[in-house]
Amino acid sequence: MKSQCSKWNAPQKLAGLVALLLGYAVLATGSARADLPSNDLVKALQSGGYVVYMRHTKTNKTEEDLDHTNLSNCSTQRNLSEEGREQARVIGDAFKTLKIKVNSVVTSPYCRAKDTSSIAFGGAEVDMVLGYLSHQPEVQRPISMASINRMLGTPPPNGTINILVSHTENLKQTTGIWPKDSGVMHIFKPKSDGGYTHVGKIDPGEWVDLVQLNAPEEERSCLWILCW
Repeated sequence: MKSQCSKWNAPQKLAGLVALLLGYAVLATGSARADLPSNDLVKALQSGGYVVYMRHTKTNKTEEDLDHTNLSNCSTQRNLSEEGREQARVIGDAFKTLKIKVNSVVTSPYCRAKDTSSIAFGGAEVDMVLGYLSHQPEVQRPISMASINRMLGTPPPNGTINILVSHTENLKQTTGIWPKDSGVMHIFKPKSDGGYTHVGKIDPGEWVDLVQLNAPEEERSCLWILCW
């Protein structure tokens, strides 16, 4: 997948009014919850029809975001740690082994999110609405939240899933669901009315075991005497 940046496109004169109206839309949409066990979630992803909101994987806590205006400069940002890169590799390998078909990956413009997408899924489209919410212009925030709501409620083509790679705050402010752990995936089922249901989450440390439980025996990365 090729990476490309999108620009803010809200007309300045109408930004305040649009933000207000879309803010109401965000509050009205909401999401029901029906949390499933992780093993059932894998089977759901394999069947397709879901949207995954993923927090970027682990970062280097000694680094800080110093410049929110030039997000192409990774040297002024908090970036993935080696552990975070390994997390992304494990997740990407699990998706391949489990034959989870990905229709699209859309990512925050921050380097840690783009790198997560690149390592795990081979790249992504960059969308500014997924950028760290509190550092977006104030009038843009409700517009971004409404866009995220729309993404979560848009069904992918049959047999595939869509993935959004972003930050904790964006999902928490939009849905009230906090993706606390780095690399966690929250999974949503779009509904026919444009809404969605939160069906559960998969933590990054679960993928090795989930591969063992769900992958074809010949594709499991373990000795046969240790597999079940």
